[in-house]
Amino acid sequence: MKKLNLFGKLAISAVVIVALLGAYFLAGSLSKGGAENTITGFATAISNKEYDTAFEMLASQIKTNGSKSAFATRLGERFSNSSLELKELALNGKTGYAIFFVKEKSEYLTIPLIKENGEWMINYFTSEAKCVNKCTAGIYCKDDKTFAECKDADGDGCTEEITKACEFSCSDDKCSLKQENFVLNIGQVILAFSPIKIMLIDTDANKNEATLEVGNDVFVFAKGESRTAKGLSITVAEVGKDKISLKVKEEA
Repeated sequence: MKKLNLFGKLAISAVVIVALLGAYFLAGSLSKGGAENTITGFATAISNKEYDTAFEMLASQIKTNGSKSAFATRLGERFSNSSLELKELALNGKTGYAIFFVKEKSEYLTIPLIKENGEWMINYFTSEAKCVNKCTAGIYCKDDKTFAECKDADGDGCTEEITKACEFSCSDDKCSLKQENFVLNIGQVILAFSPIKIMLIDTDANKNEATLEVGNDVFVFAKGESRTAKGLSITVAEVGKDKISLKVKEEA
């Protein structure tokens, strides 16, 4: 076999080096292209409020830290109506990062990347993926007619506020089946607390006073005043011309 001379050996070496460099740069180009597809897809999902899609692009470890619904809620709170413009993408082996400009907030956002099983994944938003207790107060009246309870309704380990409308009113952390809030015109009667009846006799809007008959007794109430009469707690909330609003409760 004819031996290669020095120039032949150099030529073969050059070909090998070029091939290796080509493979290296091709692999790098493909890798960067895959990372760019991931990061731009993630940004598009956020802009379109497709948070379920964005969740699937998270690194596996982050996914296990919380639920999809909790992640979507936090992501929506942070980036609702925001658009992300990619400014820089840098990769180093199996890690990297992307820098975005958030136009609506005029701020920059850096999102780390990690390669898992040959695919680039988002290695950020750890806190957003964790569930958050949105309600910790237990059971309470949210307003006059809304009963609220803090409990884990979707099984993600965190409590949410579950509300229920009361038929009449919410009092002492429970729904009341008996009406407590009333509006009375002059001459009208409340019979809900039988045998005690309550009737509006007169109003004086200038003095913010109302005259009520409770049972067989007559009382003059100032606006905002509370009294106990005949086993009832009565509060006159508003005094208008020829009518009032009041709250009536049975004493415990």
